[in-house]
This record gives sequence, structure tokens and C-alpha cells, in this order.
Amino acid sequence: MSRLLVIIVIFISNFLWAQSPTPTTVSRATNFRIAESAFLNSDLFKAEYLFKDLIKDKIWDDETFSSLDRLVTIAQVNGDKKLFSDIISTIKDIGDSSNITYYSLLYNLGKYLFHEGNYTLALKFLDKIEANTPYYPKALYIKAACLGKAKKYKDAILIFDQIIKMKGTNADLKDLAVLGKARIFMITKRYDKALNEYQSISQWSLYYLDSLKETARVFLAIKDFDNAILHLETLAFVNSNLYITDKKDKEFTSSETLSDFDLMNLKTIQGYIYMEQGRFEEAAQIFNEIILSYNFIKKGFAEQINRFKVSDDLTQLISHPTSDGKPRSLITNANFVLFGTSAYYSTAFNEWLTYQEKGDLIRYLSIYYSVLNRTEDIDPNKILPNEVIRLIALRNLMNKYLKTYIDLLIKRINARLDDVGLRAQLGKIDITWKTKENQSKKIKEIQEQKQEYIDDLDDKYKRLVE
Repeated sequence: MSRLLVIIVIFISNFLWAQSPTPTTVSRATNFRIAESAFLNSDLFKAEYLFKDLIKDKIWDDETFSSLDRLVTIAQVNGDKKLFSDIISTIKDIGDSSNITYYSLLYNLGKYLFHEGNYTLALKFLDKIEANTPYYPKALYIKAACLGKAKKYKDAILIFDQIIKMKGTNADLKDLAVLGKARIFMITKRYDKALNEYQSISQWSLYYLDSLKETARVFLAIKDFDNAILHLETLAFVNSNLYITDKKDKEFTSSETLSDFDLMNLKTIQGYIYMEQGRFEEAAQIFNEIILSYNFIKKGFAEQINRFKVSDDLTQLISHPTSDGKPRSLITNANFVLFGTSAYYSTAFNEWLTYQEKGDLIRYLSIYYSVLNRTEDIDPNKILPNEVIRLIALRNLMNKYLKTYIDLLIKRINARLDDVGLRAQLGKIDITWKTKENQSKKIKEIQEQKQEYIDDLDDKYKRLVE
């Protein structure tokens, strides 16, 4: 967490300390429900304070474990490593427990540490989860992923196999385990085994399209361009426009359909394969299609950016209202797309960004929502003179984090789009050069053949004269 954010958290915590009810006046269960309500409304500063109060007495009950669980999420969302370190210190005092919320906490700790790259500590927590708990299969998957990242490939494959063979395991989790095995086979260049795993995924699976995309990469790796092209051409026809009639009422992910961005990426690979095969006209046609699609999306994206409008105090986005006319920024769930499901921002957030990039954007938006909730607790008609500066400071923070979220999202979408457009343009340039090279080779071959023919005629003429 940055120094500025630490100061903000301390500032807000002190503000809450003065305004929050004394927790001892009500039961722990009631206090947890109050904290949970703040958490669900993305009032994370208030939620953090209340959850911390619930764990300070170290009473190992549902409220304590659930509070620790929520604090892990808050630490992850806000990038607060100090808070996470405090949670680890608290957990050391617990010992073993059979409480079901304790296993939920262990699973979330392991998942958080996996994404942070601390695989050893992640495994330590995941290993404590009992086999008879609902978190065990998911914990096994994270364990296998940790081992794969740690390059312990044999151990990872054994666990993936265990998940696949387990009775009663969710079908989606089994398919994820199959993908995990296949990816390890790809890393270790056992392409035949990877191909078998990918092709075992049913066409009804949520991960079928992922398996097709990655199967194409297997064929590329072994330079089987014909089969790679076959898969890419098949995928190019899988587009949401073909079978989803009303995009506004649907929410899709990359596992259900292919976005325009996915299609452009796949067609770029297709174009370069055509070049490898000397099919320059087809490659040029593919690159032209990509550039047309790129220009169309860029134009639409620019039009949406021009629609941006913020409130007079620069704290609310009012250009993308909800169905009831309220500013979109009042929707207090950081995982919800701020601009609505039909905007390019929505597609970009869900499908074009990496896990780390999403985390960064959610962090800015979460802080924005937390500060928004704090300002709403201050009644401007009853504000005390010493709180005027506090309210101004909070509104400035709202403006800063909303602006940072929007700026970052726009920059990253443009970067992704421009990367695809640039590769298509470079492909066209390569075609020009390769065409000229081929023409030069053909001219050289004709000249050599012509010279051989002339030399042959000369030999025949000399023999005839002799």
C-alpha cells in the first residue's frame, strides 16, 4: 500500500472511531452484520474498522473467522500488505479448528498468496483444509497451480488427476484441472499429451472455447499449420453476434463467446500462418479485415469517451446513468463494470485485461467507493466548521480515484487495441517485402534457367561445328 493510502486509511479510521457505535452495546453477531453490510456496500474503510474490532479479543468463533476472511479480501482489493501481515500474525494464535468458516479463510488465504506469488506459504494454508469440507476440491486446484508455478510439474499433474477422478466434483472444476494438465504438458513440450487433454473437453463445457484456442497453439508449436488454420478458422466463426440477439440483456465472458478483440488476435495469428505458407493474398485479406475492425472499434471507443460527463464537483460520473437515472458511480460494487454492460469499457474490463490489471483498477474504484460512502455520512446541512476541510479533502480524493480509474482503463484499452492494429500493419509491410523477395527469387531463377539454356545451346553448337 502506498504511503498516501496509509495516511488515508488512518485518517478515515480515526473519523470512524469518533462516529461508530460502541461494539460492546450489541452482540457480536449484530456487529458482524453491521460490518458485513458496510463490506457489501463497498464501504471498506468502515468495514475494516468493524471487522478488526470483532477479532481483537481473539474469540475463535464464526464471527472471528468470517471477519478475518473479509479482511483478507479487503487487503487484496486495497493492496494493503500491512493488513495482510497483521492477519497472518493473528492466525498463528488459532491452532487447529474444525469450524467451516475457518476453512473458507484458509482457502482465501491460499488463493491470495498464490496470486501474490508466495507459493510456499499458500501451500502451507491449503494443506490444512480437510478432505470432507466443500473447500477441499477448490483448494486442490490452487495447490496444483502453486506447484505448477513452482515448476514442480509432476506433483501438479498428480493433483490435477486427483481432481479429475474425484467423485462429486463440480464438472467445471474438472475441466479446469484438464486445462491445467494440458498447459503443463505444453510448458514441458509434451505436445501429444497436451493435445489429448485439450480434445477431451466436451463441446458443452464452459471451457470448450479455451480448449480450442489452446489446441491451435499446440499445432502452431509443432508447425502443423494446416490444423492450426482449421482451428483458427473455426474459432473465427464463433462470435456473439451470430447467436446472441440482444447484447444489452446478456453478460458474457471469454469462456462463453469470443469478443471482437479475441477475434482480431486470432485472425492476426491466422494471417502470419498464411504468410509462412506463402499465401500472401489471403494473408493480406486477413490483415485488412483486422484493420477495418480495429478502426471501427477505435471510432466507437472515441465516441463513447466523448460522452463522458462528470458532476460539477467532479465526484460523480453522470454520462452513463443506471436504468433509474442515477449516476453510474453510485453503484457500490467495485466488481460491477462502472459504465454498463454494453460499453467497450465493459468488454475491455472483463476480457481484455490481465488479472493484475483488473486488480489495479478495482483497487482505485474500491477506494473511490469507500470515500464516497464516508462523504454520504456527513450531512452538509449539519456539518461542523472543523469538518468542512475534511469534506473537501474527501471529495478531492473521490475525484482523484475516479479520474485515475477512468484514465487507466482508457489507456490500457487503447494499448491493447493499438497492439493488434500495429501487428496487422506490420503484417502488411512484411507481405510487401516477402512478395518482392519472392519476385526477386523468381527473376533470379528465370535468369539462371535462361543462362543454363544459353550455355546448353552453346555446347550443342560447339559440338555441331566440331
